[in-house]
Amino acid sequence: MADEIAYVSVVRLAAEGVAQLEERTRRGELRWRPVALGPVARFTADDADLRYTLTGGRDELPTVLTAFNTARRTLLWKLSGVSSARPALQALEHLVTTRFAPAKSPAEPDMSRVAMFPLRRAAAAAVSPLVERSA
Repeated sequence: MADEIAYVSVVRLAAEGVAQLEERTRRGELRWRPVALGPVARFTADDADLRYTLTGGRDELPTVLTAFNTARRTLLWKLSGVSSARPALQALEHLVTTRFAPAKSPAEPDMSRVAMFPLRRAAAAAVSPLVERSA
């Protein structure tokens, strides 16, 4: 019986904590920064000695929210779940991604990151007669 009460209390505290984070984000008290955007988005927010990290789920992977005490360098709590099981966590993720994610870039590919490699000798030898014939 005591275990059930403790479990319900922890679940209730987690839900209340997520609701408080969502409310503080709506009021502008927490500023989330994008840390990684692809393929999974990750945001962090600092609050006194706490750092919150929100990692968005995709392809039915769970959304993860952690609270890290930067002064003591300890993980205080970690909460994860899919949207159907934890709607409050999903609402916080939606709020953070819509409000703090950078604007989408145009659909043009970024060619500055494409690395060009020279052809291997065998491939170069196979290509060169075709080039000579066509010229």
